[in-house]
Parts: sequence; structure tokens; C-alpha cells
Amino acid sequence: MNQYIFLFLSIFLIVSCDNDIDLVDTYKDIPIVYGIISSQDTAQYIRVEKGFIDPSISALDIAQNPDSLYYENATVSIKLSSNDQIYQLERVNGNLEGYVRDDGIFAQDPNYLYKIKSNSFPIVIGDTLEFQLKRNENLPLVTAKTTIIDQPRIQLPGSAGVINLNYSQPTRFSWRVGEGNAIFDLALRINYKERNSVVGGEFENLSLLWQVTKNIEITESNQSLVEYELDGIDFYGTLASRLEVNPDIVRKFLSIDVIVTAGGQEISDYITIGQANLGITSSQDIPTFTNLSVGRGIFSASNQFENSGMDIAPRSLDSLFNSQLTAALNFTP
Repeated sequence: MNQYIFLFLSIFLIVSCDNDIDLVDTYKDIPIVYGIISSQDTAQYIRVEKGFIDPSISALDIAQNPDSLYYENATVSIKLSSNDQIYQLERVNGNLEGYVRDDGIFAQDPNYLYKIKSNSFPIVIGDTLEFQLKRNENLPLVTAKTTIIDQPRIQLPGSAGVINLNYSQPTRFSWRVGEGNAIFDLALRINYKERNSVVGGEFENLSLLWQVTKNIEITESNQSLVEYELDGIDFYGTLASRLEVNPDIVRKFLSIDVIVTAGGQEISDYITIGQANLGITSSQDIPTFTNLSVGRGIFSASNQFENSGMDIAPRSLDSLFNSQLTAALNFTP
């Protein structure tokens, strides 16, 4: 499951507010869906829950009752336009799949998700997928569509495989836009190894994932090539803030992986609309994006490109070893 731009959105109870509506209304079933189809993942997971208004039960009590959060006999499927086939997903407990639900007001267990292995159906760039949720015979089918998007292609840093991270100069990253790309995240995975010189033993290989920037949208000026400039000092500051300062720990730099994640148009729309009409001069109403035929949520696609094992320039290594920000981290040649 994609871990960058496309983190699980919080599933919430939806209450529509309007001056002309009686808030104490009869029970309403509101499907809540979150699903991002990723070409890189070995399995696809979709969250399906139900939010509702109930005049007789506290929302906090509802959130703690799994029977109130999940459909008991729902059928979740994906239909492909390329072959007109329908593929049914299996309900699993996400806690047992490695996706433990965060602490909060909602019941943590069970944490039901709907799963299908990626090799169970063809994922083809440009293909249209239709999400289908059948709740019961008396309620309308819930649908949403998205298109499988292509990978972005990293241009800089180039094939030389060296990143120059100067204190006083920006480092430029750029990537080519793939088919269906609408919004991007840029991340760096910093690979290193460390050992405790007092305890002894072998070096342990570790990595630190740094989310450099999020939600870069396609505009008229970057429709084919997206560029981002990183202040080099931020690299050293990130290491200083996230690694333990311990005189007994010795570290060695290994490499950097550059990761660009692209999202589909639905994700871009979700973020744009969610940021609209906010601020001290905004109106009371906050717009809500959904591409479901019924209910609230998002069904979209993502793709990712990674340049792995990149080195940093000699001067950058010297700064890592000796600069004021990172000298105490004990990186050595």
C-alpha cells in the first residue's frame, strides 16, 4: 500500500450542516470508501466503512462499535474496461496484514479492509477501473471510476548517480510527467549503517525516509516536466533532527534513493477542494470532494519511480562528516 501521498485518509462520521436542516434526522446509511490502486504494490487494499447520522446514539459510541462501522455482508469488486471482467475482493483484518489502525476514536480491532492480489487481475496503463460496492439488495450499487496512470520518469539527478548537496546552493530534482499523472510527492530514502563502538558487533544497515515535499500539482507551466529545488542545508538539518546524538554510535553513509510518487486526477481534486474556502475570511461551508456515486470517499490510482543507490558528492560527504549540524552524528569515511 502506497506510503507517501496516498496515506490512508481518516475515515470520519459525516454530518451535513445546514441552517434549514433538522440535525436530528432518521437513520441514514452513508458508505465511506478509500482506495488507491498502485501499480507497484503486490496487493491492493480498499477501505469500506459506513458513516451515518443516528439521532438516538452518540457518535463516540458508534465509533467504538465495529458493527456500526462495517457492512456485514457487503460485496466489493473491481470491474476492468479492457476485458469487461469483474474481480471480487476478499475482506481481511488489516491488523493481521501489517496495516494496524492508528489509535483514535474508532475501534482498532477488527480493522476490516478489502484485498485483492495484484497478480489476480491485469493492471494496464490507461485502463479504466470501476469500483463497485453492493451493500444489500435494497440499496443502490455504489460505484467510482479511475484510470491506471503511468510512472513519472526522474531526469535529475541524472545517470551519473551523484547528488550535490551544498549548504549554500539548491539541489535540483526534475521528472517527466507520465500518462494520467496529476499530482506528485518527492521523497529521499537515506541509507546508512551504524554500530555501537562500546557494545561492538557488526554494522547494522538502516534507512531514514524523508518526505521532502508533497502535493506538487500539474500546471500549465509544468505539464511535461516538473522541477523542484531543495535547499542543501535542509538535508543536514533533517539528519540532525531525526538521528540520535550518541558519542558511542559510529555511522557510515551508504546511498540515497530518490522516490517520486504520482497520483491520479481524483487525488489532485480531493486535495484542491479540501484546501478551498479555508481561512479567516472563508465562509462557514467547507466543500467535500467525492467521486463515489453514493456516499463519501475517493477511488483513484498511483504510480511511482525510484532512482536507487545514488551517491553524494565528495564535498557533500565532507559536510556530512564535519559540519556544525551533523558532526555530532559521527558519520565517518
